[in-house]
Amino acid sequence: MRTSLAKWEGKIVAFNGWYTSARFNQTWVCVKNAYVIPWDMDSSVQDMANKSGGVKLDHFWFSPDQTARDGKMYTKKNLVYKRIGSIGIVGKYRRSDGSLDFTVKATGMYSLEDSIRRLNKQMDRGCSLKEGFLLLMST
Repeated sequence: MRTSLAKWEGKIVAFNGWYTSARFNQTWVCVKNAYVIPWDMDSSVQDMANKSGGVKLDHFWFSPDQTARDGKMYTKKNLVYKRIGSIGIVGKYRRSDGSLDFTVKATGMYSLEDSIRRLNKQMDRGCSLKEGFLLLMST
C-alpha cells in the first residue's frame, strides 16, 4: 500500500515518472519511478519535480475519476516508456484482492474556455484564486 500518499488524500498533487503499462482499456496507467508532491497551484508540473517535500514511489496507478471515466478518458499507447507528468487528486481504490491502496486520480477534462468561465464565476463570488482552483479541481 502506498501509505506515503495517505497524508495527501483529497489534495491536488503534481507527479512525474515513466509510463510503463496500462490496464482496463488504457484508462489506468502505471507510473514507475514516480515523484509525487503537493501542487503549489503556481508552479509547472516540470518545476514541481525539482522541489523538495514530495515522495518517491516505485510505482502507482494513475486512474480516471468517475467524470473522466464517463467521458471516455483513454491514454495514448505511443506514450509507453516515456516520461510523463500531470496533476491529479490523491484517492483510494480497491484492489482485486479486496485491499485498499492509494492512487492519483485524473480530474475530469474540460475545455480551457469552460474552466476560465467557471473560475471567473467563482472569483466574482469572492473566492481567492487558490480557492477557485481548488473548486475547479473538485468538480
